[in-house]
Amino acid sequence: MSVVETMAAECVPLVPRDGGPWFDILEEKEDGHGFSNESILKAAEKVRMLLENDELRTELSARARRRAIGFDRSVLESKILSVAKQVYSKVSINIFNL
Repeated sequence: MSVVETMAAECVPLVPRDGGPWFDILEEKEDGHGFSNESILKAAEKVRMLLENDELRTELSARARRRAIGFDRSVLESKILSVAKQVYSKVSINIFNL
């Protein structure tokens, strides 16, 4: 959750390509919520790019914050409840059809 917390603070995430944040938060895409890095040199290039381009940094910061909202506790609770209701309704139907 530390990556999401930094995104909520409008920081652009730069995550390793082999970890949870790459899969779960950035969804294996560099589409404007943040970046992944395959090496320290590529990470340094992306940091330099952000430092040199205020417009890009501002836009990516705003996108990162919007993405972080999707991980808010109330949003996650709502998603879990929705899945639980779907599972319950299917199990209930199957029980009564026996």
